[in-house]
Amino acid sequence: MTVRGRRASWSVIVAASLFIAGYLLKYGDAAYTRPPAEPAPSSPAPAVAMTEQPQSPLSAPALPAALPNRTSAAPPPPPPPASAAERPAPPAAQQPAPAKNAVAKPPPITRNPQLSQDTQALPTPPPPAASALPSPVSSEQAPRLQWQQSEFNFGSLYQNEEITHIFTFRNVGKGPLRLGRLSTSCGCTAAVPAATVIAPGGTGSIKITFKSERSRGSVAKQVYVDSNDPAATRSALTIRGKVKVEVDVVPFGIYFGTIRTGQSIERPVFIQPAEAKQFRILEVKSAHPLITVGQPEPASAPEPAGTYRILVRVGPCDKAASISTHLLIRTDLPHTGEIDIQVYGKVVDLGEPRATQPAR
Repeated sequence: MTVRGRRASWSVIVAASLFIAGYLLKYGDAAYTRPPAEPAPSSPAPAVAMTEQPQSPLSAPALPAALPNRTSAAPPPPPPPASAAERPAPPAAQQPAPAKNAVAKPPPITRNPQLSQDTQALPTPPPPAASALPSPVSSEQAPRLQWQQSEFNFGSLYQNEEITHIFTFRNVGKGPLRLGRLSTSCGCTAAVPAATVIAPGGTGSIKITFKSERSRGSVAKQVYVDSNDPAATRSALTIRGKVKVEVDVVPFGIYFGTIRTGQSIERPVFIQPAEAKQFRILEVKSAHPLITVGQPEPASAPEPAGTYRILVRVGPCDKAASISTHLLIRTDLPHTGEIDIQVYGKVVDLGEPRATQPAR
């Protein structure tokens, strides 16, 4: 071979080597260091500036199986990874990068990592047994409250009288019966249990006292009893009847309002027959020094026959004062021996006194 031929051969070899070295320098390192290809993101990654480093053609790795056609309209290759100084440190739990020329393998399909291979095919174990705590009382072992009667009719009584009745009951269950809170529908009843814990088969009682006071007509009062009977946690006891009145007091309370110093005011009070057709007033007295009462006298029409009229006067008063007292009227009635009438008023100093106001 001539010298010219040898020089041409060497020129071709050198040009090819430089071309291969440049390609590998630009694409080879990214091809071997990138992880297995993943689906492309929805938006293309931003372009990163790349700085080419000279590399010896002798140290270049082997050529890939096929070179890309530089004239084809292939998409631009992805940018190479940043340099070692710019790369973030991998986390401690990160797996090492796969070796070059390694084929990516899909992760193996595993079962529940908390179970071993021998227990995968075993059935699910039953839940643990209940702890040794006392179980709730069954309906067969629960107490049961049974009243002999839950309602009592006292018939009739007069005002300011009282009646007492005892309600009895039995524990027909198989557990101890415990009585709880007792409440009433008004303040005129009182309930007192004889015992709060009744053994199975035992009996108990509740004493109830009803005070008629100023009630009148038909009345019905309730007492509520709480217990640990699951079928009746609250029981209602009813006491009912009729409250009669021998006489009616009109008005039952007198309010004089505001009274000026030096002024006198009079108000009448009527005692009318109701159940009692005939009666007599024996005495009328006041417990306050500013109140004076007149003698009872028969009232004229249109008041019912047998009605008494009593005139009550307040004043004259020489200084401011507060009035809160009552009148006591004593009669010959068997059930209403005394009648108590409340009296209220207030005396103020407003200047010149006025004349006595006539009774209305």
